[in-house]
Amino acid sequence: MNPRLITRIRSFVFIGSAILALLLFGYALSTTTTRDLFVIRLVQWYAFCAAIFLYAALLISPLYHSFPNLPGKILLVKARKAIGVSAFFFGLIHGSLAFFGNLGGFAGLAFLSTKFLIAISLSFTGLIILALLAATSLHRLEKALGKRWKPIHRLVYLAGALVFTHALMIGTHYIDLMSKVAIISIALVAFLLILQMRRLDDHLDETMPPWPKFGVLTLIVAVIIVGLLFRIYAPGSGALSLGIHAQHLAQLQGGTTGSQAVAGPRYIISLAPTKADPGKPTQLTFTIFNADTGDQVKDFNIVHDKLMHLVIIDNDLVSYNHLHPELVDGRFVQTTTFAKAGLYRLYIEFSPKGGQDQALALSLPVGTVANNTAPNFQTDSNQPKTFGAYQVSVRPSNGNDFSIAQMSAGKQSVVFKIVDAKSGQPVTTLEPYLGAFGHLVMVKEDTYQYAHVHPLAPGIGTAGPEVSFQALAFGNFKPLTPGVYRAFGQFNNNGQLFVADFTIELKP
Repeated sequence: MNPRLITRIRSFVFIGSAILALLLFGYALSTTTTRDLFVIRLVQWYAFCAAIFLYAALLISPLYHSFPNLPGKILLVKARKAIGVSAFFFGLIHGSLAFFGNLGGFAGLAFLSTKFLIAISLSFTGLIILALLAATSLHRLEKALGKRWKPIHRLVYLAGALVFTHALMIGTHYIDLMSKVAIISIALVAFLLILQMRRLDDHLDETMPPWPKFGVLTLIVAVIIVGLLFRIYAPGSGALSLGIHAQHLAQLQGGTTGSQAVAGPRYIISLAPTKADPGKPTQLTFTIFNADTGDQVKDFNIVHDKLMHLVIIDNDLVSYNHLHPELVDGRFVQTTTFAKAGLYRLYIEFSPKGGQDQALALSLPVGTVANNTAPNFQTDSNQPKTFGAYQVSVRPSNGNDFSIAQMSAGKQSVVFKIVDAKSGQPVTTLEPYLGAFGHLVMVKEDTYQYAHVHPLAPGIGTAGPEVSFQALAFGNFKPLTPGVYRAFGQFNNNGQLFVADFTIELKP
């Protein structure tokens, strides 16, 4: 083999990685029509590149240990460090684009489910490990570390496990484990594990002479892998679905099942503009795409009398607006005016034909956004509050406190009581609004967890003075947790809409 090639192989790997990154950038730029899809494609492709380079870095040593006569050993072993650094390079670009491009930075974390946050934490930890390994791959640091270098670089196996778990948890291609990408990925990881266990068995055989010659670790891991594969792919097993990545991290996971994964298409929302001015009418345009194919979605089901529900709440949890964008030429359009500057939370609900009901969220900066801090409200007492012509109170249907455990068990609902503010007479003329006698939106003051629920009674005839909301529906976006919430109840009396807002505490 050419000695010059061996000497320069690391430089070739670095240059090749840079060229590949630029080619992917250019191709995405020329083949996508919106900024969101452009970012999504790059996030996907760079993740794929990071995974390939990381897998190659992990595979080289155990592969040549088991098959020493394979060609290219000297070259690939020499290139292994550069391949690992390239994995970090692509992983860093992938993570940066996903976090700042899709998620919108730290503000978007409030919208994510616990499962999503765990997956992001795993990948971030893996990226930190890869950064450490990339830094210590420099010749000077390697020399300074001496014998400590090798134990540090064995952390690459932990990084690989974290990255693979991250992909399984939120990767679009792992929504269905029968997909080609999922099958190939699992097969490759199984192959790597078998090779690595064989290598470890040989090492233990050398250092611990009584160690069984037949490769006990290899056998154990092989049996476990076969059992898992049978569990996943055997007829009637249903092929587990693990992925929950909607490919737009600034939104919540789709579907009405909280943190549970839902098999089927995933969707993204492109919002224009990405910034608004206070006090001026702003036309918001929402374009829906299939996250897997990139195709625009134009057909939707009616849910509660509308094709889309848009709830806008300011960062202070004071301003509330429940709107219904109109579908125009395949895009949803809504003109609204933001009263003041600040960061606004846009919660969007719709039902694409052929897909699951979607509950997504975005952040929209309006004017100059100061360093926002989470609001801190005092909970309202059980005394009624006056809203225009109405006096409204809110209470749990049983007991003295709102309890998530009671709500989850279907034993407690949220009860609003409405009376005339002047006469004190009960209001019994409430009419349905959007197919229900009321709408209750709840947002947690510190994490902005969101729920949009409806009354127990069907929206037929008239109702009042009490309206009980179905507690079992809590957690369209992700399961609610104990804490203080802002509760916005919206009602319709004699054709006039009014909103009653309270601050309540949900206890365990």
